[in-house]
Order: sequence, then structure tokens, then C-alpha cells
Amino acid sequence: MKGGSAAHRDIIRLEKRTWLNDEIVNFYGAMINARSDEADKREAKEGPKARGEGVKRLRKAFCFNTHFWNMFGDHGFSRVKRWTKRFDTFEKDIIIVPINHNNSHWVCAAVNIALKRFEYYDSLGNPSAFVYDRLRRWLAEEHKSKKGGKEIDLSEWENFWMEDLPLQANADDCGVFTCMFMESLSRDVDGFDFEQKNMP
Repeated sequence: MKGGSAAHRDIIRLEKRTWLNDEIVNFYGAMINARSDEADKREAKEGPKARGEGVKRLRKAFCFNTHFWNMFGDHGFSRVKRWTKRFDTFEKDIIIVPINHNNSHWVCAAVNIALKRFEYYDSLGNPSAFVYDRLRRWLAEEHKSKKGGKEIDLSEWENFWMEDLPLQANADDCGVFTCMFMESLSRDVDGFDFEQKNMP
């Protein structure tokens, strides 16, 4: 699949009590991107209803590769500028950002263009001002790049944290929760309809 691949050594990480690696999370993100691209094509031919309706409706979503977060943080915008060259970020509903904190914990962040808010989902229940700040810096740079140097006013954009977020009950399932957050964010879903007992 374009943007993602998974070998047998990666697939076996889907077994119980095993941490997911970058390849699995990236493959899931690539699936979301491919599905969203197909919905874009259907919508262009058939109209908005072609994206589906209700919870089955696919948002105009883009999911970054797991390397985006550290690449932008460590090396600056110039190193990730080309990652969105094939589309206008500001015509998307949502930009999804999987993050691996210190190579020890998966979380999911998002820039919700449609709702004008920065979102953060951590299955351990820990909000992070640091993540919101970096998302804001990226979006400001992205806007200048895409809109001819024009600044974006982010003063009314919200830093969103969900109080009743589904939480993991073990030390292993953060990657699975992150993929489920990514899946829900790519659809027109209000909240999350899964919890620890739903995890295989």
C-alpha cells in the first residue's frame, strides 16, 4: 500500500501483550489516507453523499507518517514542508498525527481544521501542553507556506482534551488505542465507541 508496508515480523506484533511498531501504525495511517483519497474521487464524481453518511461518513482526512513528529521537532519545518505538497492542508477536515513519545508510548494528536482546534488523545489520560504548542507551530508554518507567506490567526483555536477518553488498563495497548483513535478521527464520529475490553 502506498505510504505503508508491513512484513511478517511486523504483523506478529498484533498478538496479545506485544507493542505495535512504526510499521504497523504507518500501515494503518496509509490505509486511512488511501480510503480518504478514494472518497475524494467518489465525491468529485457523485457529490458529498458519496463520502457516506452518519458514523460511516469519511472525513477529508490525512494521517502523517510516525516520523513526522520528531522530524519537525528536531529539524524544523523545512524538513517536512514537502510532506503535504500534493494537497492543500486547509481543504482537509482533519490532519492526524500519531506520536511515539520517547520510543515508549503511543499517542494520537490531530489538527482539526473543520472545528479549528488542536486535539490530543492519550490512552494513559495525560494531556500535554507541549504537543499543542508544537501543533500550533507547525500549522502556522504550514499556512505561510501554502498561502504565500500570509500569517494565520490561531488565537481562537482551541486546545481540546476529552475528559472521558477511553483508557488502557495495561502497559501494552497504547499502540492499539492510538490506531483506534486514528480510525475514529478519520470518520464523522462524535467521541469514541471503544474501551479496553474491546481490544483483542
